Amino acid sequence: MSLLSGILQSQAPAKQDATTAIQTLCLRLTTSSLVEDRRAAILSLRSFARDYKETVASGGLRGLIQTLAKDYEDVDTAKVVLETLLLLFARDESNPESSDDIALWLADEFTQKQENLTILIDLLESPDFYTRLYTLQLLAAVLENRPERTQECVYTAPLGISRLASILDDKRDAIRNEAILLLVHLSDGHQDVQKIIAFENAFDRIFNIIDVEGGVDGGIIVQDCLQLLTNLLAYNASNQVLFRETGFVPRLYKQFNVEGEIPPYAMEKRNNNLHMALGVCRACIAPGGQGTPANQHAFFHSGILAQVLDLAFSNTSDYGVRAEALRTCANIIHGNAPLQEHFAQLQVKYVNPALPLVDTQGQQNGDNKVYVIEGLLDQALLNSSVQAFDVRIAACTCLESYFSGNAPIRLHFLRRAIDGYTSGEDETANILACLMDLDNDSRNDPYKIWVAAVIFLHIIYDNDEAKVIATSIEFGDEEEGEEVVTAIQTMAANLITCLEHNHDPRISLAYLMVLCTWLYEDTTAVDDFLQEGATVQTLVAAVTKSTNSNSLVQGLCTFLLGILYEFSTTESPVPRATLHTILVSRLGRDQYVNKLTRLRENSIVRDFEVTVQTHNGRRGLPEIFFNHIFIDFLKDNYSRIFRTIDKDPGQKTHYKLGSDGTPNGISLELVDSLKAQIVDKEDSLGKIQTANMDLEKKLAQEQQDFKKFKETSATEIKKYHDQAETLKRHYEANAVQAEEHTKATVLRLENRVARVQQEGEGQIKKLEADLAKARKEAEESIKRQKSQGDLEVKRAKDVLEAEVRRLRQEKDTELRKMDEGFRREIARIKSEGDALVQRITTESRGELQRARVDFDIELKKLREKAAADVHQVEEQASADLRIMKERTDVVITMLEGRVNDLEADLEATAKALQAARGRHQEELIMAKKSSDENAEANEKARKALEQKLGAAQAETAIKRKELEEKLKQAEQERKAVEEKLKATQDKAKVEEERLKAAQTEAERRATEAESKAAEAKSLADEEIRKVQEDVEEKLKNVKEAANGESKKNDELEKKITEFQKLLNTSKEAADESLRKEKAAMEEKLKKTREDAEAKIIAAEEKTKNVQTELDDLLLVLGDIEDKKKAYKVSDDIIPVIPKFCEGHYL
Repeated sequence: MSLLSGILQSQAPAKQDATTAIQTLCLRLTTSSLVEDRRAAILSLRSFARDYKETVASGGLRGLIQTLAKDYEDVDTAKVVLETLLLLFARDESNPESSDDIALWLADEFTQKQENLTILIDLLESPDFYTRLYTLQLLAAVLENRPERTQECVYTAPLGISRLASILDDKRDAIRNEAILLLVHLSDGHQDVQKIIAFENAFDRIFNIIDVEGGVDGGIIVQDCLQLLTNLLAYNASNQVLFRETGFVPRLYKQFNVEGEIPPYAMEKRNNNLHMALGVCRACIAPGGQGTPANQHAFFHSGILAQVLDLAFSNTSDYGVRAEALRTCANIIHGNAPLQEHFAQLQVKYVNPALPLVDTQGQQNGDNKVYVIEGLLDQALLNSSVQAFDVRIAACTCLESYFSGNAPIRLHFLRRAIDGYTSGEDETANILACLMDLDNDSRNDPYKIWVAAVIFLHIIYDNDEAKVIATSIEFGDEEEGEEVVTAIQTMAANLITCLEHNHDPRISLAYLMVLCTWLYEDTTAVDDFLQEGATVQTLVAAVTKSTNSNSLVQGLCTFLLGILYEFSTTESPVPRATLHTILVSRLGRDQYVNKLTRLRENSIVRDFEVTVQTHNGRRGLPEIFFNHIFIDFLKDNYSRIFRTIDKDPGQKTHYKLGSDGTPNGISLELVDSLKAQIVDKEDSLGKIQTANMDLEKKLAQEQQDFKKFKETSATEIKKYHDQAETLKRHYEANAVQAEEHTKATVLRLENRVARVQQEGEGQIKKLEADLAKARKEAEESIKRQKSQGDLEVKRAKDVLEAEVRRLRQEKDTELRKMDEGFRREIARIKSEGDALVQRITTESRGELQRARVDFDIELKKLREKAAADVHQVEEQASADLRIMKERTDVVITMLEGRVNDLEADLEATAKALQAARGRHQEELIMAKKSSDENAEANEKARKALEQKLGAAQAETAIKRKELEEKLKQAEQERKAVEEKLKATQDKAKVEEERLKAAQTEAERRATEAESKAAEAKSLADEEIRKVQEDVEEKLKNVKEAANGESKKNDELEKKITEFQKLLNTSKEAADESLRKEKAAMEEKLKKTREDAEAKIIAAEEKTKNVQTELDDLLLVLGDIEDKKKAYKVSDDIIPVIPKFCEGHYL
């Protein structure tokens, strides 16, 4: 039996491993032509996909996608393919082949081609439950791994977004829920996708699903729907407009109607859904959004604000929902003045912060109504529970939004807080009471002082009037022997107590935040702080402390010391020089820089913007130390305070503020800027003067160059004239030479004819010799043929003689005709050349003469115009001088009247001062309050307290000095006008010189025209010479070929015609050159005239501008000196003020 089993085992096929099997299945999948075979291969791959993800994905992914594209209509095959792909995407921690890289690779394979995702979207049309469900899950898996690329592919697919949105209407919950999740991730951060989803009636579909699921009492599906709403509305103005205009705000309002009791186990779901619904509201009203104002009004008028407020003060909601509700209320009213006013009139249920949310019997801990501001103050200042910290901060944020961008509300709130604290009758929480009274409750609850400091910080930040009101707060009755202290001194004392007794650093940081913001750029507040010199010593000691120290506290103490030094004065209780000595000697520059650097580099300060400022239920006190307003203030002014220790104690970098918040001193920054402007103007004036000197030097150099150029031009002109005479003589000599040459040629031709005649006679003689010989031969043959010989000889003799005579006559006639033709042609050519040269010379001289006449006329016109302009400028300067003198006389008259008026006012002021000394102190306080409410009354009160206490006499002296300054200024203006006139005359001279230069340029152009005419003449002479040479050459050839070559005569005629054409062309070229030179000369003359006029105008404008700037600077300096003298007089008068004023307006 064992033998048989061994034989069977040996004959059995070898076992395959998983990798080989998967490769075989993948090959079968790609090569099979039948759907059943492909489906069987996919089923086998699915069994391997759970354990061998990497192998299946690498070998069969493309085959699976191709099969899905081929067989998507076969429901069974498509479902198996989708199941296999989902198994490949699934993450299995226990499987070593399962990793995130496989999912990323699968997603890349799907998103590389648009067709792959289009196939999946097409599968959504299938009514099969599993096909739709698996397709949605597969799209979600691809989107999770490659979100951006998947969003683009779905967005560009035909009707891709529309088909996904339509699945929200599917009645099958599983498919609908998967579609909601897919749309949530698909719409995240892609505005185009958000718009398409919204315009597919998504808002109505989402609210229908929420209603079906039970509203805010529903489950996780409601949260997903609300998250989808948030994605569609956040930072998308067009979707917000669609949401608001199509009536979905009332449907959102219904989600906050949570009246009715629910079981305790369902409370968590309600709270989560309410939190998400509030997030939808906040997505529409983000501060600074384009549609935020319209959305704020829509939420207010629809009742969402009131409903959310009730939710914030409801005892049935947990702390997270209440905090989110308060933050939503803050966004609704942020920066919207009408809504802020309506918000303050709302009432809410009173919730006692000391009691739990719901008692054991399920009854609320309060049913009374209070105004919302009082309720917010109670929640912010009195709710000491650590679990309720987020509610506390949210209430503080709501108050910040109530103050945002509304100065009257800030001042009203501050006055109410002051009145409530000073009277002691305020039953609600008071920020001043928290800040001024450092009791045990405050030390046990450090965030009570911290929140009060943040609220107070938002009131005074960037609000000088609020700072002035806060600075005037005083405590204590001097008549009863109590010490009078201010709010700044009280806070400083509390800060010193916290530093000395090592209280919680949050308390010290709270006081430091307020004091740094308050004292910055406020010298009055700095002087108030420095009334107690020991405070500075304590701050220095806290900075130099090495044990039990907090880097944030030490850094802010250093920052406060820098502010004290930066904005102190020599008249401060602790002078500026003393502060600098303390900082340098006790603290040291290195330690000062080190503490500020460590503060700025601390992660709490550096990363404040990216750190979530919430408690989130952690144990112990939250790690929240600063408010965003103070962080912005610190980072904006850090560099200035960092460098302040290096400044000289004698250097002032600030100005004081008066009791009404307006500057009562001179801005030294303005003085420095004006001095810098004066220095710049002086530098500019020096540069202008230097440039003027350079121009004068250049003008002298140009005049010298012009003189040299004129001499050189005269020399050149003489040289050109000499050259022209030389050329003329040369031309005449050439003409004589040509005539002689022609005569010689004729003589040579005659000699040649004589030679021809001689040759003919020689031939005749030869013929006669031949005849004699023939006779001799005839005599010898006469015996044989006497009669015939005699007859032939006679005939031959007659023929030869007739031929000789005919040849002689033809030669003589032809030679005579050729001689006469050549003589006539040479004479005609010579006469035409002389006439052409004469005409060209005459026309050139005529054009040159006309150009000179035109130039002289234009030059005369320009000189007349320049003289007229100079005369006009002189008349205008004289008129300006007369007007200035008249204005000066009027100003003197007015100032004298003003002096008389001021003297009368001085007498009336003395009487008013005598009467004012009997008034009561209450009248001063009422006058101050009325000055806060009415700016005009404030101005009158200030004048009554400053001008009527002796400023009238000082003003009289100032006006007298102003009169003297005006007279000096008038004299300076007269001198300036004279200088301007002189400068104008100089400019006119300069322009005259420039006109002379233009004339010289025109003469140069004329000379160039003459030279070009001479060149044209020489060109004509050269052409004539060439033609003569050519004629001579042709005559020679004709005489050599006088035996009958008549074609040469035709060529001679052509050459003569070409010569005439060449002469015409030369003439036209010379005429065109002269015309161009004339036009260029006229254009140059016109441009020179325009440049001269423009330079005259520019010089006048430049002179006016410089004079105007100098006058403005002199006026500003005069005003500054007058103000200095006025304030000096005021400082002399202030000690005379009676004691009944008690410093209220000083």
